[in-house]
Amino acid sequence: MKRIKYLLFFAALILLVSAAHGQISYTSAVSAQRLNYYYSIDTSFAPKVMCVPDNLDLVITLAHETGNTNSLLFLTQEGTNVVNVVRISNYLITDFDIFYNYIVFCGESPSSPLYPTIIKSVGVEDYMSLFAGSSAISTMDLPSNLPFGKLKKIRAYQNDGIMKLAAITDSTYFLDIDWTNQYFDAFRAHSDLNDIIVTEDYVSVLGTISTTQCFIFAHDKNNMQSYNGNRFRTISKYLESKYFIEEMPGSGFYDNFTNGNQAFIGFMRDDLKDEFAIIDLNIMYVLDNFVVDSVSRHNILDLCHDNTYHTIHCLSRGVLINDYIYQPFPHNNYLMAVLPLDTIPAFNYHLKTITPHYNYFIAAGHCYGYGSSSNDAVYWFDSQINNYNSSCFSTKLLIESPATSFRKLGSLTYDYIYLSNILSPSTISSIILNEFYSYECQN
Repeated sequence: MKRIKYLLFFAALILLVSAAHGQISYTSAVSAQRLNYYYSIDTSFAPKVMCVPDNLDLVITLAHETGNTNSLLFLTQEGTNVVNVVRISNYLITDFDIFYNYIVFCGESPSSPLYPTIIKSVGVEDYMSLFAGSSAISTMDLPSNLPFGKLKKIRAYQNDGIMKLAAITDSTYFLDIDWTNQYFDAFRAHSDLNDIIVTEDYVSVLGTISTTQCFIFAHDKNNMQSYNGNRFRTISKYLESKYFIEEMPGSGFYDNFTNGNQAFIGFMRDDLKDEFAIIDLNIMYVLDNFVVDSVSRHNILDLCHDNTYHTIHCLSRGVLINDYIYQPFPHNNYLMAVLPLDTIPAFNYHLKTITPHYNYFIAAGHCYGYGSSSNDAVYWFDSQINNYNSSCFSTKLLIESPATSFRKLGSLTYDYIYLSNILSPSTISSIILNEFYSYECQN
């Protein structure tokens, strides 16, 4: 009966692609610094922000409560300063994705003297139901006897009308999860995995081999055991930042990319330049390669693609200068980077993730002050794409130029594959709260 229940549940997925939402008064992009105060944010966890693909008036943000035991999901609505807050007790969501009407997530139950075994699991919930009130959320537990490590990133994709989940761990494992039939396959690479993307035909994972080499596995979405793996290298060593991967922008979400099966990867070199490459996943060919001179010490934190404007944005953690955002694709010899202004004396904003939203982008993070850890807040920074006149932001000039240092090496295979592992259905509970956020600076 449980299996029939899940089959029926996701048979409705295709019918809900264009589900209606309540009308929200949209105010045009504001180029502002906005924040949500919350009394117990864990600032050691990197908050993640995403816009709902079929209703861009809605923004969902993930954070953790202080104490490292509870997760928080925020739903903000454009045109209002109200935010619905869902608290999920005794469960730590490490990453989430949005697939049509569903929030897809991965995480684990925290250990305690009463429950020393950490349960790793994935879950799926209709976001309208989640933010409508307290509810029980369906999850699937992974076997506790497999040495996978913590689930780090998750993406959802569609295969023959069925939603599937792809996840990587904080070690060397890639998991392909069939939620409907309650089983998964696991692929063990020889080096740590950093990132995961879904393109038109592939689910691809990227990892780091050394300070000069990375690797990509591109799995056929219709047959995940059919894959191509290749190593790539650079002339210059990378420094601190791991390699990041992003699908190239296209005209739709998930399954309709006009650029088909191209991936955009980036990393920071030891000469303080960011290097980027565009890879054709069909043949693992380097289509383009270029560098951006960042001028000062920093780390790359996140990449995002904008389907509307066919662009890629890069979020960097500054050391001498504040965190900043710039657009490395399409190529431009002279790039203008956007920096949030410090409106509180002696405080610095540490951004974590970035997502596009209409004709502007949103980055989420925390605010840190000298002599204190943080001010217990999750910040959203909005800036209009290609608009550098906001009084809430400053800018700096970057130089972009062609490169030829990134090149393909030999093929690669997984060390081991675990097939047809059984998942165990379970539930976690949530309660709904109400808070508000305010503008710190508005142009």
